[in-house]
Amino acid sequence: SNWQSFCENPYAYIKSASAHGNFAINVRETASSEEINARNQITRDALGRCVKDKSSQQNAQFRLCLTVKEAALAGSDRPFWFDDNHLLEVNIEFREKGARKIESCKDLVGKQIEMQTYFSAYTDHGHRKKAGRISGGMRIPLESARL
Repeated sequence: SNWQSFCENPYAYIKSASAHGNFAINVRETASSEEINARNQITRDALGRCVKDKSSQQNAQFRLCLTVKEAALAGSDRPFWFDDNHLLEVNIEFREKGARKIESCKDLVGKQIEMQTYFSAYTDHGHRKKAGRISGGMRIPLESARL
């Protein structure tokens, strides 16, 4: 993979990779007011943060909202987690090994880099129903040879 390309345009990078494998990934860059109003409050808030973040994206730090569908189960009546009723909100920062944030995607080259991610996964069953949320995070060292 090419982490600098991902850093510079994560939306296009994920869209180009979304057609491979068992999962179909949809980056949620925009949403209509009708769609947002049909969602529960925590999902509406997440979509709002993603749309706002895209318009003011900082280099080497961004937020993505995604839906992920498992291709093998498409059309199945069996309940599963990967569908349009579940939203993943992912915050990504690139850092030099240790703690220093990388300010520009161009600064990834030639350094020991880590990708720090925080995520929240939301279950959305409509405006009036209870929503669920799971969150977590991790820091992943990246291979410098691939930067």
